[in-house]
Amino acid sequence: MAVYASGSGANIRVKLIWINARCPRQPGGTECGYYVMKFMKEIAYEGVEILDNDNVSLGIF
Repeated sequence: MAVYASGSGANIRVKLIWINARCPRQPGGTECGYYVMKFMKEIAYEGVEILDNDNVSLGIF
């Protein structure tokens, strides 16, 4: 997929770089409140650094 940069008036194609975001998944449809509250607690205690993709993929969230 490519996007044309139209700001300079030239017909320049820019290749997009896709990044797959990783996140924990809830096993069913009723645990969403638990996940939201757990994330709120961890963000409050650890700060936004805890949201790094490396931490999320390891289950340290």
